[in-house]
Amino acid sequence: MTPGRNEIEQQLARILRSQKFVSSPRMSELLAYLVKAVLDGEGEKLKGYAIGVDVFDRPEDFDPSTDSIVRVQTGRLRRLLDEHYLGDGAHDPVRITIKKGQYAPTFAYRPVPSVAEAGPGDEGPAAGRQAVLPAGYWIAVSAVGVILLAVLFTAVLSNNFLRNPDRAQSEVSVPGNEDAITVAVLPLKESGHTFTDSFLADGITDELIRALSRIPTIDVVTRTSASGETRDSLDADYVLEGSLQRVEGRFRVNVQLTALTTGRTIWAEDYERRDADIFDVQDEIVLALASELRPQLLGAASEALSNKPTDEQTAWELYLQAMWTPGVAVNSQAWEVERAALAEQAIALQPDFGPAHAILAEKYAYLANMVPELDTPDRAQEAALHARRAIELAPEDADALFGAAMYYWHAGNFDRADAYLDRLLELDPSHPMARFMSYSARYTCSRTPRQVIDRMIAYDRSLSPDNPVRWVVLTWIAQSHLNNGDYQLAAEYAETSTRIFRTPDSVYRLATALVQIGETGQAYDAFLAQKEFWPDLDPHHYASTVVARRCEGEALKDELVALYQAMADAVEQPA
Repeated sequence: MTPGRNEIEQQLARILRSQKFVSSPRMSELLAYLVKAVLDGEGEKLKGYAIGVDVFDRPEDFDPSTDSIVRVQTGRLRRLLDEHYLGDGAHDPVRITIKKGQYAPTFAYRPVPSVAEAGPGDEGPAAGRQAVLPAGYWIAVSAVGVILLAVLFTAVLSNNFLRNPDRAQSEVSVPGNEDAITVAVLPLKESGHTFTDSFLADGITDELIRALSRIPTIDVVTRTSASGETRDSLDADYVLEGSLQRVEGRFRVNVQLTALTTGRTIWAEDYERRDADIFDVQDEIVLALASELRPQLLGAASEALSNKPTDEQTAWELYLQAMWTPGVAVNSQAWEVERAALAEQAIALQPDFGPAHAILAEKYAYLANMVPELDTPDRAQEAALHARRAIELAPEDADALFGAAMYYWHAGNFDRADAYLDRLLELDPSHPMARFMSYSARYTCSRTPRQVIDRMIAYDRSLSPDNPVRWVVLTWIAQSHLNNGDYQLAAEYAETSTRIFRTPDSVYRLATALVQIGETGQAYDAFLAQKEFWPDLDPHHYASTVVARRCEGEALKDELVALYQAMADAVEQPA
């Protein structure tokens, strides 16, 4: 006898609530996708291509024969399911199985032992109760809980597999780092006093706590503990509070981040979403909020440490300042050298601090690309060693994975960078840089499909105008247009990006696009302005060594080297 749909949905909900799947959101999304396809009668249509595009955000030209992500991740899901049924799910009534070589899951009842079949150690009360369960027991249980399960499964299929079913008593497991940035998230106030408004306000609060708790550098004062205290008595560095209103068919959420020690408002933003599916609204707002809060919190905490003598700082504090944080970073060669020195100090204090090793690997690789005298074999070997140490010491730390991914990107190993970005997003789906880089970085040295550029533009539009990550998105859109030969658009996006923030990479892109549209004087001015902050910049080294190394084995290597060589000639000998 095969389990019915309700029983399968109930079992899926159990699995997605288990600790292994709560901590692996991408695996949860994959499992929900596969189960839904089979339940909807589309199991035979499950192919690697569709899964890659729908679940893993691969572009439309995705080729499963050359990109093994679907096969590898399905194997990982298969192992997670096996572990679930050996642990948390040892007594689950329904088993979901994905056979090797297949993507469509199968469903079967798990046998309930009778008294006669039970061994000598199974004769206690539990065994007796199992023996007398009627055949329709689980169907009856499903019928009793059908409304709740329907809501839960709707959430799962809308990528809401991290929902906590007990919203009223929500408690989130948070890191125990005594140095971490502490933020209290107060319940959103809602003025409508309807069930839907209250449900949405509670849901946003709970899911935002859960999203922030995944960030290793942030410690969250949970909703339950914070709600019993006054705002001024909270044991936290920062407090996030806000309200939810329904206005003319739209939900509006206003939030404000305040430093409790100074009372200064660090950041405030409004979010509006149309009054549609409540779970979609919740997902969109939580993702936007978590993505914007991360750089704001890291930036504020780093700035607060800037006046503290480094010899009085802990390894964690040194690491926090060494981290490249949008909105706090300075466009300066000296500043970047100082960041590397801070990471070195952190490692000297705590040699097994994985995230600091990741920062140092990324800094060494970046400085080698921009300062020719630092581009040596010994330096490259040392950077690679720190990257490996970071992964060995902190394989589950999202910040360490991001630092390692950026090291491999600077070094031209896009496959390795892509793999670490994918793993990072399983741990922290709201990481703003990783969300963007996971589908854009792979086109560094190749033509960028139109749909990918459209996705980049849509991502930019989803960010608030003052989001410190925006310049990164804009400079990558410029890079994509440059690779595609759309030099006018490349120049326009690069110019907009550099008005927000400049780096040598972004200025080189701008100057290269300007040279191609005949604006050599503007290219020279842009390079000269950057040279003031990076005195050792050498555009010929960048073109002939950095671009060539970064793009080794890529389709556009020769074309891009020629473009950057033309830029180097133009800015060193301006017309």
